[in-house]
Amino acid sequence: MGKLAVVLAGGGSRGAYQMGVWKALNELGIEYQIVTGASVGALNGAMMVQKDYDKAMEMWAKLTTPDIVDIDLKPEDVDYEKRHWEAGVWQSFIHKAMEQNGVDFAPLEQIMHDVVSEERVRASDVDLGVVTVEYPTLKPLELCKKDIPEGKLIDYLVASAACFPAFKSKQIDDKQYIDGGYRDNLPINLAISMGADEVLAINLDSVGVLRKPKTEAVPVKYISSSWDLGPFLWFEPTLTARNIKLGYLDAMKLYGKMEGGAYTFLPREMSYNAERLAPFADEIFALARESMGGPDYLQHLARFRLVKAMRRNPKEDISVEEVLTSAMEITGKLMEVDPTEAYTARSFNEAILEKFAGVEGIVEDTLEEIRNTKVFVLKDILDRVQKEGKSHIVSFLYGELKRMMADGSDMGEFWGLAVMVPTELIAAVYVYGLKRMEDAEEDLQASAL
Repeated sequence: MGKLAVVLAGGGSRGAYQMGVWKALNELGIEYQIVTGASVGALNGAMMVQKDYDKAMEMWAKLTTPDIVDIDLKPEDVDYEKRHWEAGVWQSFIHKAMEQNGVDFAPLEQIMHDVVSEERVRASDVDLGVVTVEYPTLKPLELCKKDIPEGKLIDYLVASAACFPAFKSKQIDDKQYIDGGYRDNLPINLAISMGADEVLAINLDSVGVLRKPKTEAVPVKYISSSWDLGPFLWFEPTLTARNIKLGYLDAMKLYGKMEGGAYTFLPREMSYNAERLAPFADEIFALARESMGGPDYLQHLARFRLVKAMRRNPKEDISVEEVLTSAMEITGKLMEVDPTEAYTARSFNEAILEKFAGVEGIVEDTLEEIRNTKVFVLKDILDRVQKEGKSHIVSFLYGELKRMMADGSDMGEFWGLAVMVPTELIAAVYVYGLKRMEDAEEDLQASAL
């Protein structure tokens, strides 16, 4: 049986995402024989090698930024809803880093001593690979367990996470070391050199050098989030819990236990959703095609923009199920549906409609003047997108679409909107389809009485 390597990228607080993937691997009974990592990936890797899942989860669940670095952080300094640090926190951090030639991360080192047992790591049948960089020579250093001197494991783990110049470099014996991300933030090649026959690479989309695998002989599965995992220095329990869920769900999709892209759905829900919605989506596009008129280039451009908005290659065929699944997820994003749940098609559509109810009709007054201008006045639409927000534009477009469908208006306007705001129009069409399906189901129930 071949060796599976789990490769863990650096990315600070985003490392919680990797814990979610680990949770899925445990549930699925997938065993790994090698773990390599840089920065937080090296720290997580050590815990994966010693196989102490519960202790790792317990540590991550309560971590805050002051637990990691020596910096004063007050609750009022952070906007937890918007998930970003206030400018004052960054200024404080940068000032302290410059003043001290890097912020001290002694608190992190203490945590590593508390949760990582060098004895257990060395006794494990799983090998560990760590990347760091010697400073100031910038000479890379890639080490597996046998290369690390006895008693120095935690030193090298911390060295791999020393995000210089924000943090101080880590001294080991007579040398200084800094973050492994300066060498390779996703050390796939190290895993291959350690004997991996297949690789699961968990990227955190953070700052750092990414090197391509030197060989195609070893298959690599990549996994990363479609969502913003937050600032890499912001450790906070609510964000941690969210990122763990995202990692878990993405891993379940990767291994075929769930479906979806950015969102997660139970098996076979996508085909079920397409069967129910396709007739109502067809109504709109059929009428739009019939009333197109005007130059062919506009229709071609509109179709190109719509397909592109669904992140598809316009030159390739796309099935009805693929179209509706893309539209479903686009609408979910614009309506800010929670991505940390596993949905049925029905529960996801209900979540969309619940969110939509909060904005439906809310922009009627402010956007009334657009109805009285030519749709091709691009600036009007784009200005409203910026001022009102994307969900409000979906509401406006839904209203326009509903009006056009009801009174038989010239649907040529539809194609113009597709050129200018394709993503929001896709969402409006999807919501319209949901509403039509909802009405049809109610009519069916009424007729059965």
